[in-house]
Amino acid sequence: MSQGKCNLRRLQVAVDFMSTYGIAILIMAIAIGIAYELSSGVTNAFSSQCTPEPGFSCGYFSLADNGSLVVQISQASGSAITVNGIACSTLQNFSGNPKYGNLEVNAKPQYYPTGYSPAANIPSGGSYTFYLYCYSQKGIARFPHAGSSFIGYLWLNYTLQNTGIKTVQQIASLGLQSSG
Repeated sequence: MSQGKCNLRRLQVAVDFMSTYGIAILIMAIAIGIAYELSSGVTNAFSSQCTPEPGFSCGYFSLADNGSLVVQISQASGSAITVNGIACSTLQNFSGNPKYGNLEVNAKPQYYPTGYSPAANIPSGGSYTFYLYCYSQKGIARFPHAGSSFIGYLWLNYTLQNTGIKTVQQIASLGLQSSG
């Protein structure tokens, strides 16, 4: 009988041991799962957005690994416009133009992928797709992996065709995430 009590006691110790470690392992697994979900939720919470100024709208836009931005801009100024240049930069300077990159917001080929010229005529209510580089204080903003982000602004240098008035205007703020 005493040997039976000893075996029951050993069995009880083994059950207690397994229960304690089993519960500890289960708690750690749950904690790791929660941490993973929270971290992936934070990563995926940022979505690309383009917030236009009145008179403009953003259609399709995306950010490529090489730093080029593809953006479709629509305008509703009441007049056709001639685009002289477009720029994408993280900051503006004191005159309200881009602080980095295409400072003059002009059509110089080095600011556009493969020497593309942004010159375009956009009727009121029409749109046009532009290809340009985004700049930060370190030069062309590069996006080496999926999920890289860019927060900045988009400027347009344009002439109203009915009045001939030339304007350089910040037309949108951007929050972009590359697809990698």
